[in-house]
Amino acid sequence: MLRDVFGVSGFTADVAERFTVDVLLFTLDVARSTVDVLLFAIDVARSTVDVLLFAIDVARSTVDVLLFAIDVARSTVDASYSPPDIPWAF
Repeated sequence: MLRDVFGVSGFTADVAERFTVDVLLFTLDVARSTVDVLLFAIDVARSTVDVLLFAIDVARSTVDVLLFAIDVARSTVDASYSPPDIPWAF
């Protein structure tokens, strides 16, 4: 590579080429590791969203149960309620 571009030859060119290749391979390894970390972060975020959606479903179900209990209590009160017999009430 250096021989073709700069016309450099000999031991120095060989060492420089090997060093350049090693640096490029190291850079690729760092980039691959960075991508792996980003993919892991995406997986963690996706899992967090799944947990939050599950929590929302649980909360919604809890609200539904509470509303049903309120309806049952209201029906029970309505069924058992009889207004007092007050002769002067309009």
